[in-house]
Amino acid sequence: MRALTLSTAARRATLASVLMAVLCVACATTQKPWVSDGAFGPQPYEAISEGLLEEVLEGLHEFERGHFARAASVFEAACHEAPNDLRLAILYQEARLARSEERARQLGLALDQSSSPRAQLRRIYRRAAEENPMPAAFVLAARLEPDRKAAELLLGRALELDPRMAWAHYALAHVAASDGDWGAVHSELELTFELDPRHLPALRLLAWARATAGELKSAAEAYEAWLERAGEDWLVTERMQSTLELDLALVYLAAGEARRAEELLKGLPGADVDSRRLSASVIAALCARGQPDLARAAAEAAGQADPTALMPAVQEALLLELWLKDPWAAREAWRRVLEISAGQSDLASGLQRFRAQLHLERLLAEDTVPPR
Repeated sequence: MRALTLSTAARRATLASVLMAVLCVACATTQKPWVSDGAFGPQPYEAISEGLLEEVLEGLHEFERGHFARAASVFEAACHEAPNDLRLAILYQEARLARSEERARQLGLALDQSSSPRAQLRRIYRRAAEENPMPAAFVLAARLEPDRKAAELLLGRALELDPRMAWAHYALAHVAASDGDWGAVHSELELTFELDPRHLPALRLLAWARATAGELKSAAEAYEAWLERAGEDWLVTERMQSTLELDLALVYLAAGEARRAEELLKGLPGADVDSRRLSASVIAALCARGQPDLARAAAEAAGQADPTALMPAVQEALLLELWLKDPWAAREAWRRVLEISAGQSDLASGLQRFRAQLHLERLLAEDTVPPR
């Protein structure tokens, strides 16, 4: 294995480049608003019975498998049995939307913004809220609004009807996060936790917001609290838990706690989790532990498993250029990134293509002599 010559500061700077591909970096607080000494029982808008639990869990698993029509059918029947459970209504809404979008793709429909599945469903839910003005109905309608002001108006009507509705404040935080208004995110999450300190979706949003802001210690605390409470919530599947464990591992890595990250990552390869994010996290962990050759082997293995996967190619190029100091091989790796990204039209691929061009131009400008 080639000896490393990077200083500790240089290592940290280089690791940041490797992590940038898997962990986004914008607001939060360092307090623990989810901590409360009060007793916890069923919360408002939670009305599912134990008899429905098995059926709903099966619907969740169908959704995770991509069987959206089956999931929607299960959730629709469950909503008739528990019409006052907002969480169940949200699951049904998500499944309906996914089912409609899947059908549109299969039919090759060229839908504009006004006729898209989301727009059609938005009109259905808004009409339902107007015809039956209940707090939950306004929250459901707001979830489909692309316009922040329109969503806030609907959520304001929900709070007029029920000023103590934690779900409405959580929804306002989510809308603010989508708009990058981190001050409003913080304020609305505080109100959410005042009303329901065990609101798991709000705790997850808080963890994400803190990680995005670079408040890594408090982000890790929020993720850890979420994982501790996950077993108490019937909505948390194994895939959700594994995904949050991966998020926490990335926060540990960014905070320089590679050993804690590695311990979490060891338990994830057999879990139901995004394999590309997992491989990228393992690569970053190996770099943090001073094992770039093993990291490159992991990147190569991920690339061989899926030659069209962009992220392993980016990871390998970064490793060759910044860690292994092999500019000639790095040139070829960045050219491969350009080739892969050229056939992909999404925003993330476009950003990686631009990134590859910058790295390649710099390497070519250095006029490096190829190895013999």
